[in-house]
Amino acid sequence: MILVTGGLGMIGAHTARALTDLGQEVVVTAHHRTGVPSFLAGFDVAEAVADYVAWRADNHR
Repeated sequence: MILVTGGLGMIGAHTARALTDLGQEVVVTAHHRTGVPSFLAGFDVAEAVADYVAWRADNHR
């Protein structure tokens, strides 16, 4: 998994696209949630963190 920061900017978006074209799993961060290119799945990191916190609370007492 590769993290691309600034994934909605010109360089970040092109880098993310190139990596996905190479078969890499890419996670993109950005300040804005609008204007996400169609090849990037819209995903809110806060949801993943909340899911992890809930999982951790249930499975590691």
